Amino acid sequence: MSSLKVVTDVQAALNFYLSNLGVPVPYYDTINNQETIMDDIWVSASFVAYDAESNCYDGGSVRESGSIEVQVFSESGKGTTAARQLAGEIADYFRQNPRPGVDVVIERVTPPNELFLGDARRWYGVGISLEYDYFN
Repeated sequence: MSSLKVVTDVQAALNFYLSNLGVPVPYYDTINNQETIMDDIWVSASFVAYDAESNCYDGGSVRESGSIEVQVFSESGKGTTAARQLAGEIADYFRQNPRPGVDVVIERVTPPNELFLGDARRWYGVGISLEYDYFN
């Protein structure tokens, strides 16, 4: 699990970007939350920490590395092009704005990939990975 600072900074950056689109797209925090989603297209994210190591011998600052999996969902058969397009736009946003917080840095952004999870009859999913470092 990623540090709370990583989660809050990236969720805030995603919410800012999504709410300022021509047609705002909702972000749902689906981790440990049951949501009844009725939107045509929506976004969620999951956070995975890979490693944390001290940057000095005296136990000072720590660098945490991990991945944020941003998922864009649309109704199957109705919004697949929109989901792919939005995932690409989110990837571009984080390439151009790699610091969603003062101490969080996006080091690498993957191209959009199709997701194979959830209810394939209901949702079509596209995901990107944001590889990050967090300096605490």
